[in-house]
Amino acid sequence: MTAYPNAIKRLPLRNSGGFAPVHICPQSASHRAYWQAHVRPIVDTLYHHDVPGRSDAYVRADVGWSWEQIHSFATAHNRVQLIRAQPDALSSDCALLMNGLPIGMMAFVPRFNCRLQARKAARTLIWYVSAAPPEFYWRKRLTQPKGVALALIDLAIQNGIIGGESDGLLLRADPSGGEALRQFYGIRCQMAAVSADSGPISPLRRWHVGEYFYMSPTAARIFSCQFDHLRQF
Repeated sequence: MTAYPNAIKRLPLRNSGGFAPVHICPQSASHRAYWQAHVRPIVDTLYHHDVPGRSDAYVRADVGWSWEQIHSFATAHNRVQLIRAQPDALSSDCALLMNGLPIGMMAFVPRFNCRLQARKAARTLIWYVSAAPPEFYWRKRLTQPKGVALALIDLAIQNGIIGGESDGLLLRADPSGGEALRQFYGIRCQMAAVSADSGPISPLRRWHVGEYFYMSPTAARIFSCQFDHLRQF
């Protein structure tokens, strides 16, 4: 299975000075089946969506996510783009593997035609992204790596902005993920929150505009530079 060019190839291990080899590749049916059988049950059982007034560490936006269903959405999206003769706007599904097991999943559009702050351009849109929780590694007796979600965000940047010259990175922080998810995108990833009065992003993304985050091409390149030492084994 072909790897994406210039993807991160190793990640630091938690509570260790070592590194784990990882491989980011196009997502397959077997990856989705494994996630459904071994990762999703942990997420759905131990975690929950954000609840106003309740704060704890067991909040995740991906509770209830089906990657098979997400793949079906992406396939339908791609059919529409091909009918419209817009092959540059196709969605890509990928998986991040460690020891051959999928520990991260992402669906993204390298060049998504949208409007932001009254300017229309092709931007890289991360549709869905998810990383296996700590409990998965405990059950599999594996040492958890750090930065799985960051490695997938970097992949979107490498393929959409650096490789595809899109006008920045765009994603929606699902409110189900709570304030921690917004802080991850806003503080850790240094993305800028999109103003709620910016106007529709696309014909199908007219609502919840204030839940989106944006990273400029310059900021995206700076973000990805911090991982350059991880692009070689």
